Amino acid sequence: MAISFVACALATLNSYLLNRKWTFRRSGPARRASEVSQFFAVALMAMLVNTSIFLFVTKYAPDRLAIGHMAAVNLGKLAGIVTAFTFSFLGYRFASFRMNA
Repeated sequence: MAISFVACALATLNSYLLNRKWTFRRSGPARRASEVSQFFAVALMAMLVNTSIFLFVTKYAPDRLAIGHMAAVNLGKLAGIVTAFTFSFLGYRFASFRMNA
């Protein structure tokens, strides 16, 4: 579990650095402390969204959609990833890397 936590933290830090420099083209130290904290908050919330949707679909899809367990797992993972990706991009864009007015 410790290795998983460290790997997730490093991946999120890498994501912050790449998003800051490449996706949202931010440079300089302005707002760095708030950017980092907001970025990690959005990343944590996206992880919770992903996991919640995965668990919900995996639990309820087999009965509601008359599909097998593995199909529900795949559908749940896909739904979780798409939703979390959308949530995180919008969160990064409008919370972490919003333009200074």
